[in-house]
Amino acid sequence: PELTLIYPSGRKREAVVQISGTRAEITSLIPFVRYSYTVVACNSFGCSNMSDVSNTIRTDPAAPDQEPTNCVAITTSATSIIVSWVAPDPPNGIIEDYRLVYGPTAAVAD
Repeated sequence: PELTLIYPSGRKREAVVQISGTRAEITSLIPFVRYSYTVVACNSFGCSNMSDVSNTIRTDPAAPDQEPTNCVAITTSATSIIVSWVAPDPPNGIIEDYRLVYGPTAAVAD
């Protein structure tokens, strides 16, 4: 059977999988993305019509592939700073929290 994966953006990625049964495992998908599929049965005489589009299913989340970027710190007083950054893209799931590690560095002459 021929499997067609439909990405959330509407782009299609077709994968032809040679299987003799009625189930297949699709691997190397993007974490925390919704997928749906259609199936076409083929033999040496041709192929059937496409099945209805399946239910939509989301892959499990995974750790972010990229680190936060554009880290910037600004001084707000003699004893405080504000730190900001851009979230990883893609996050591969919902970012639940950030962990900020900080400490004094060696003195640098201005």
